[in-house]
Amino acid sequence: MVELAIYAFLAAFIFFRLYNSLGKTSGLQTTNHSQTISIIMEDTQKYDDDDADIDIESVMEACNENDKSIINYIKKKDSEFSLKHFVDGSVKAFEIIIKAFNEGNAHILSMLLDTNLYNSFVEEIENRKALGQLYKDIIVSIISHKITKLDLSGNIAYITVKFITEQINFVKDSDDNILQGSTSKINKIEDTWTFKKDTTLSNKKWYLSAIQSV
Repeated sequence: MVELAIYAFLAAFIFFRLYNSLGKTSGLQTTNHSQTISIIMEDTQKYDDDDADIDIESVMEACNENDKSIINYIKKKDSEFSLKHFVDGSVKAFEIIIKAFNEGNAHILSMLLDTNLYNSFVEEIENRKALGQLYKDIIVSIISHKITKLDLSGNIAYITVKFITEQINFVKDSDDNILQGSTSKINKIEDTWTFKKDTTLSNKKWYLSAIQSV
């Protein structure tokens, strides 16, 4: 019982740190669910507000003038935005969303996904429950993660990140029989995840709005 309580506390702590991490450079955030939450990175002070000290190529596959203008637009709306910190936060979002989806945790998904994608996820979760199937996507390693696209539609900013990962993927039935995949085979998976933010809002939150397999 004590171990379960400790696990639940750590899970909540990690999630709420993630919840405020995407695009945030420094300072502390509070939520309705917890007291002041420390930021994800231990030392984000080394990231300058204008990302001047980072190599753009380290977080983006390519960066043209249009991309730069979108980055500047986002920073005008949110002076604390950091491209490097956004990418780091997106990795943690990737891990937590996959875990929450596999576990059928709609509560966590509702805080990280936009409405349309959330509804699709919940529908799939209910389908899996009805079939009595257990899906597992175990992340073995994240090989790379880079921004591939920036877009702006009105006041909505979009940032797409390509993840190349190694995963173990399988499906079990209610009797623990393997229906698909393997519990030992490691697969190389490429996905692009698109996050969006309404730049007119004062909060710092980005929501996952689309997923596409490459």
